Amino acid sequence: MASAVDSFRAYLRIKTVHPTPDYAPVGPFLASYAARGGFEFQELTLVPGHPVFIVTWAGADPAAPSIVLLSHMDVVPVDMGKWTMDPWGGALIDGKVYGRGAQDMKCVGVQYLETLLRLKGVVVDPSVAPLAAPPLRTVHVLFVPDEEVGGSRGIKPLLAHPAWASLNPGFLLDEGLASPSPSFSVFYGERKIWWVRFKATGPAGHGSRFVPHTAVQQLHKVLARVEAYHEAQREALAGACSCGKQLGDFTTANVTMLSAGNPDPKTPQFNVIPTEAHAGVDIRIPATVNLAEFKATLDAWCAVEGGGVTWEPLAQVCGEGPLMLANPTEPVEGPDAHWFRVFSGAVAAAGYSLHAPSIFPAATDSRWVRLMSGTPCLGFSPMRNTPILLHDHECVTRAPARSAATPSRTPNAHAHYPTLQRVFVGGGLRGGPCRIRQGTPRALLRRVVQKIGSTGP
Repeated sequence: MASAVDSFRAYLRIKTVHPTPDYAPVGPFLASYAARGGFEFQELTLVPGHPVFIVTWAGADPAAPSIVLLSHMDVVPVDMGKWTMDPWGGALIDGKVYGRGAQDMKCVGVQYLETLLRLKGVVVDPSVAPLAAPPLRTVHVLFVPDEEVGGSRGIKPLLAHPAWASLNPGFLLDEGLASPSPSFSVFYGERKIWWVRFKATGPAGHGSRFVPHTAVQQLHKVLARVEAYHEAQREALAGACSCGKQLGDFTTANVTMLSAGNPDPKTPQFNVIPTEAHAGVDIRIPATVNLAEFKATLDAWCAVEGGGVTWEPLAQVCGEGPLMLANPTEPVEGPDAHWFRVFSGAVAAAGYSLHAPSIFPAATDSRWVRLMSGTPCLGFSPMRNTPILLHDHECVTRAPARSAATPSRTPNAHAHYPTLQRVFVGGGLRGGPCRIRQGTPRALLRRVVQKIGSTGP
């Protein structure tokens, strides 16, 4: 029987890399997991060539809202010249596993499945107490395509399809980030992605003349404003570190694409002033920013002399209409913060600590889940004492190093099955907001942890 690490390495060897990810081999890989655990397995193809796979552990109460564990299958491209290891080899060297997707996020998907095997008792692990009966709530592990390119062929069509409602989701866990410290990181929201195209138009002319308000001149003025705003936010972050604010609390606006003139590099036309100039800007906006007001800021940036600059969002990433101007978060304080209280209590019961909850600095599929379905979400990747290397030239996670005395508690242990056990169980496998009969979620959690094999209320 393959170990968890061996299965993880096998998953890394499946080249689900953009721009042409091969998702087909993931199906048999996940189906074997489902067969091993006696779980249901389903394949949905809502977009040709982009399947969604669902592994389901049926609960004792089909009417109870389910727990959804979300994982994307795709990975970003690699620059082979910058890697010392084969990014598709899944090499295990000195306790470290190398490969594209090692952190983002194939390790998390495998941890979900391995944890369920242990909770069901299929895999015997001295650090995990199996459940004595099926969970009250159904658990769905979703593997979706195309998260890295906006989710338009993955989570978004799934959310719009009746199949999503049939899952009856009550709470969802998605990816977070590795933590370089002994504490885990957890995220209750995300910065809003606005990928924006600026377009400037102006007069044509010969490159030897003084031509006013050219497209390039106007675009340059707009981008100067973008860069000034970006730099002010960078300085604000540097000055705020002592009060606990993080990258996710500030707006970044990075110019990532520029174009003007003859697009054919083999026949450049240096002496022709182009009538159009374009720029692509990757803007990430905290949940605390009023998006309607920020939209007005972009309009103001484009109000340059000459009047030839416009901007438009990339709808597949930003959302359209009301979705573009919305950025919900999961409550972490107050009476509505049930799921975060249960989650954080579960982590504490497992003997670990959390950093203060924060806004995810990039973006995940959770943003579409919150926007399109309203399902409560938290971002959590069970990796600690590990540098953040997602999308880096050398993606590494650590294989669990265990000892008989302290199973899964050594600094290098990142298959945190005890943590996930309490998170999943305390998070509602045997109860939740609709099932609390015992005062508070914390009381429910203590009851679950103390009597892990008991039936739900």
